[in-house]
Formats: sequence, structure tokens, C-alpha cells
Amino acid sequence: MVFDLAWLPQLTQGLVLTLQITTACIAMGIVLGIMLALGRVYGNRLISTPCSIYIHIFRGTPLLVQLLMVYYGLPSWGIYPSAFISGFSR
Repeated sequence: MVFDLAWLPQLTQGLVLTLQITTACIAMGIVLGIMLALGRVYGNRLISTPCSIYIHIFRGTPLLVQLLMVYYGLPSWGIYPSAFISGFSR
């Protein structure tokens, strides 16, 4: 049985892109999470209230709903998430 490995470069490119996106999202999530936590705990009422609202909204909705809102909602405002990812084009 002979295996055709023509798909291997595309699979490797997809793996690299997935790892880049994952790393960027984890880094942004940590920074945003720390900023929101500090704003909620140590901020005055003007800072604490928006932080609390943001946290409650995003903790109260399932991740799939958030992803669908980004995927379908941002293009309706003229913002295309794929434009921020190198290697993709519309």
C-alpha cells in the first residue's frame, strides 16, 4: 500500500497557524483577564461596574455562542476576523 503525502505540507501549515492563533488568544486572554480582575477588585465604581458587566456577560454565555457572534456579527459591521490572521484572504 502506497501513501500519498501530498497533503502533508498543508496539514503542517494548518498546524502552525492553529498554534499561532492559540498562543495569541491565550496571551490576550491572560492580559485581558488580569486587567479586568484588577479593575473589578481595585477600581473605583466607575471602573469596577463596566468590568463586572463585561465579566458577567461573557461568563454567562456559552463559548460557541460567542464564536458564532464573532464569526457572523463582525462582518456585518465591516470587520473581517480573517483579515487579522496572516495566510488567509477573503
